Amino acid sequence: VKCCECGCASVTFDPFLFLSLPLPNQLKRGRKVHIEEAIKAFCDEERLEAENSWGCPRCDRRVSASKRLSLWKLPLLLLVHLKRFGFEAASWRPTWKIEGEVATNEHLDLQDFVSKMSPQRAPLQYDLFAAVDHAGASPMSGHYTASCRRADGWWRFDDSRTEYLGRAGCETTEKKVIGSWNYLLLFQRRDAPREVEQVPEQSLRRPELWPHVLDGATRQHSADPD
Repeated sequence: VKCCECGCASVTFDPFLFLSLPLPNQLKRGRKVHIEEAIKAFCDEERLEAENSWGCPRCDRRVSASKRLSLWKLPLLLLVHLKRFGFEAASWRPTWKIEGEVATNEHLDLQDFVSKMSPQRAPLQYDLFAAVDHAGASPMSGHYTASCRRADGWWRFDDSRTEYLGRAGCETTEKKVIGSWNYLLLFQRRDAPREVEQVPEQSLRRPELWPHVLDGATRQHSADPD
């Protein structure tokens, strides 16, 4: 957050378990958008004014400010949630569903979305390995299915039924996996272990694995004298 009057800035770290992406207005009007457009809209600058104004510590009053979200550290396994359901203030039930397609390839490069101040410089290239799809008007109802990439290609899992969709990297297969039915997209970073069991588990005893800590940072600090 940055004050529009004195330039005072405040940086807050907010660890996340998944990216929950609002869908751009173009999608609501029926135009297909790419997932990179949705991420850009998520990170775009926002103006804080009137009742949403910011309490600037330097000006010592509420002022107009700009707010921008940046990604600091990206995980080995990334879950992307597409916010397809809209709510009206007077109702806790979703009142509409955005049906448009959020297009993506099986490969995604997120390097441009990481903060320039972040020391994370590893190639941030991801591969899609699963998608959760939803059919219906409400997240509390309807039907969920999953498409998963295995060694021999993509498979769809629908309750007790399975269907082979085709080999990975094939355009025909992509059209069966990616579409307006997607609700969750799961990506794996290319430098991640191939087996899920090899992905290190976060714990209080392993702070270097926490989302906001970069590789080696905690080990370096822990070696410093008290």
